[in-house]
Amino acid sequence: MKRRARHGQRGIGLVAMAVWIVALAVIMAVAVDVARLSHTAGEVQTIADAAALAGAKALYDNRGVAGPEVDAARGVGNVNRFDGRLFPLSDNADGTMTVEAGTFDGTTFNPGGGPPANAVRAVATGKAVQFVAGNLMGAVLGNTATGSDITKEAIAAYGCGSNCQPQLPIMLCQGLVTNLDPTQPCDPASLNLGPLTQTPAPDDTSCWSCLSPGCSASTPTYLALFPPECGGTGSATASVGEDVGVSNGQNTPVLRQLLDCISPTSQPNGKNQHFFRVPVSTDCSHCNQNSRITNFVTLKIGCTDPACTDRDHCACTGTDALGRRYNTYDCSGAGCHPDPSNTDPSAPTTPAVITNGPTAGIYWAKQVCDTDVCTGVSFANCGGLGGFALIK
Repeated sequence: MKRRARHGQRGIGLVAMAVWIVALAVIMAVAVDVARLSHTAGEVQTIADAAALAGAKALYDNRGVAGPEVDAARGVGNVNRFDGRLFPLSDNADGTMTVEAGTFDGTTFNPGGGPPANAVRAVATGKAVQFVAGNLMGAVLGNTATGSDITKEAIAAYGCGSNCQPQLPIMLCQGLVTNLDPTQPCDPASLNLGPLTQTPAPDDTSCWSCLSPGCSASTPTYLALFPPECGGTGSATASVGEDVGVSNGQNTPVLRQLLDCISPTSQPNGKNQHFFRVPVSTDCSHCNQNSRITNFVTLKIGCTDPACTDRDHCACTGTDALGRRYNTYDCSGAGCHPDPSNTDPSAPTTPAVITNGPTAGIYWAKQVCDTDVCTGVSFANCGGLGGFALIK
């Protein structure tokens, strides 16, 4: 039996192989470009994130007044690279950036909100990112080279938003603001904010505050503003940008209630509470009129135990290796954990609260982290709920 001639099929395998090679090359080119564009998109997102955070920090430093955030955001963008290029300081063919100041209330960014503003939105666009592998294939196939723009957005905010509940009838003032930096590490051993006094001075440290507009600046009002666990009924919510009443002068009953609040439960009326969220103002006006809230921080008062980080269940009992008590309600006898300014580790140190006399005020107050959620957002960096956070 004769075998049928196959002259008509000669070379078909080579043609099929060529088609498959081209197809695989196209698939590889697409995969390479997808991966490359994804990497570049990550670079542009990093630029937007860094720009938004830098803008928010500049806004914070300018007390919530818009203006410096644009240069700050663009300056940070300009030290970052995408697609092998530095992001431009000014808009050009390589990239563009828009920077907006506004307010963030925990759910929504409102451009142009304020003053004071507490959030910055940065939109970065990397221009003409080339399809490198695709362009190589395009050159082989006779196609025109193409590229793509990549746009990413970030929003950074600081402050509490619109629904935070202060926990002491106190406003911290400009004399402390330089130390209350949300970008700094939390609870550094060297940062003791005391004494917090309520006597007017050029560099006021703190005022008494009734924590709402038009409220009564009286001792009964202040005592009622303590949290329930400290004998009060709690305050109303307050917000960044709100003007609240402040006053000055020595107030022994309020300091006495705070001393009871931080004292161990073994003492009469002791509640052993140490963490308190308080508002901050960059202009307390010598504590004799309304003052505008510009930030919130959380203080740990009367407890030097470094292991005490739980705001709700901090026992703050015991002593350090030298027998000095961590709870600083009373520094007589064996004394307290050492004051950073006291070079004699065996000497008694200032108690946490002095209720009367020329040195009356609050001591052993430290700024700490507070990751409690406020209006749906947790600002987990230092400064309590006044920390900086990327929210988008």
